[in-house]
Amino acid sequence: MEQRKSNFISLLLYSLKGKKSWFLLSTVIIFITTMLIPFILGVDGRFFITFGIVEVFILTFVNCLVDNSFLHNDSKLAYYKSKPISFKDQILINVLNNHIFTGFLLVLISISIVIQDVNFEIFEIFKVIIPWLSVGILLAALSSILAGNTLVAGLMTIFNFAL
Repeated sequence: MEQRKSNFISLLLYSLKGKKSWFLLSTVIIFITTMLIPFILGVDGRFFITFGIVEVFILTFVNCLVDNSFLHNDSKLAYYKSKPISFKDQILINVLNNHIFTGFLLVLISISIVIQDVNFEIFEIFKVIIPWLSVGILLAALSSILAGNTLVAGLMTIFNFAL
């Protein structure tokens, strides 16, 4: 049991290290759209904060589909099946990765809200978006498992999320 937990944690950390380019790219995108553009235009940042929240949904969705693309490629699937961890745990690692990534994006949005001195009542929207993002991550993982390819998994996720 201890070896399994150690493998799980080490693979989770390795997977997070593999996402450093996603973290960097997302940081740049969020800060440009929620802080730099409103500063340059000299306007209130509420619209841009809302746009940043939409970006969080889009970045999370794309990231989920990219993470689970190994399920639809035979050589990648064989590689992941050869790892010293169960297939269920590998999917759990992807779900946890995406939750950590989404949490990071929400922290960036929170920093933008604080720096722009936007009304703090906007934090109330987090009560709504955090559960929806969590459901979207889970739906993307389940859709990827059930679908035959990444495109169909994306369509299934959008359809199920809309329901």
